[in-house]
Amino acid sequence: APLPGHPVKAVCKHLLKKDLEGKKLLSALFQGVSVYFNYTGNATCLDYASAYQPSLGDSGWNYQACTEMVMPICTDGKHDMYEPSKWNFTEYANDCYEEYGVEPQPFHVRNLYGGKHISTASNIIFSNGELDPWSCCGVLHNVSDTAQAIVLADAAHHLDLRASNPADPKSVVEARKYYRTVIQQWISQ
Repeated sequence: APLPGHPVKAVCKHLLKKDLEGKKLLSALFQGVSVYFNYTGNATCLDYASAYQPSLGDSGWNYQACTEMVMPICTDGKHDMYEPSKWNFTEYANDCYEEYGVEPQPFHVRNLYGGKHISTASNIIFSNGELDPWSCCGVLHNVSDTAQAIVLADAAHHLDLRASNPADPKSVVEARKYYRTVIQQWISQ
């Protein structure tokens, strides 16, 4: 679904009013959700299933998380805003097998690509948005001249990979130009 250049700001602007209670709060929440499901204003109904392309829905990511991108997520309620939830690999593996008929390979990607030992990697741009909660796990420093880390101010998860939008932060606009230049150099080598 089309989104504004800075979707989090667009959602939050509906939820920042001080007097949000009862119906006003529900209305503001609806307006915030509508940023994701009906940014263009053309939808007559908010149908969450219509927001996904059939081949690009959440189930594709869940399958990949069950096979090669196993990422333990746990919360303790003290260092985060979530209810406590412990990571249980056996339970996770059973759920993956029940849902997809696969067994997780938690070290597959690390073994395949070398984990943190990536000094021989080349022709990679590791982009990290400062607003991306996953950026803490990203490559934040250049590995070599041809494996570079870019940290983008005011950018969220995958914002630099989306279509351009007039509301894109300057860091994202500049990063896209840089990507084009660098990738063209790689291709011409």
